[in-house]
Amino acid sequence: EEGKISAAQKGTLMHFAMQKIDFSDADNDVAVKSQITKLCENGMLTSDEAECIDCEKIVRFAKSETGEKIKNSAVCKREFSFKIPVKLSEIFDTDADDVIIVQGAVDLFFEESDGSVVLIDYKTDRVKNAGDIRKKYEIQLKFYKTALEKILKKRVSKTMIYLFDTGEFV
Repeated sequence: EEGKISAAQKGTLMHFAMQKIDFSDADNDVAVKSQITKLCENGMLTSDEAECIDCEKIVRFAKSETGEKIKNSAVCKREFSFKIPVKLSEIFDTDADDVIIVQGAVDLFFEESDGSVVLIDYKTDRVKNAGDIRKKYEIQLKFYKTALEKILKKRVSKTMIYLFDTGEFV
């Protein structure tokens, strides 16, 4: 049906909102809706697209313990794109010297007070079992962790998946 926004498009819109929202002003629905309205006024979203963004889920993220850490972090990057050569042996248990090109976009990473990095990947999938989601994306997280450590020359202390469906970090 023309004009109907698919589940995949809704996921993309949530990712876009998470890239643009100021988490320090996201403690309630009204504040988030105000920021979404500004994105519409600036031509970055249509009103139909804005209606697909679940402001409550953004508030839940921003008010979480991890959300608070992000707000207090000196370094926070969103939609960090990369393309980097990586030895297979850096990711998999192998003696192979093969090098592959790893390309992706980290949804968000921030620095802890000890200088280590926390990597977060958002998922908008419907969740039946959070552990299954973690398993499904484990290889992706390994690639992203390895790439970030090489690029930033810092230790990634934690990789997390944030599940919008349940509000859980896994």
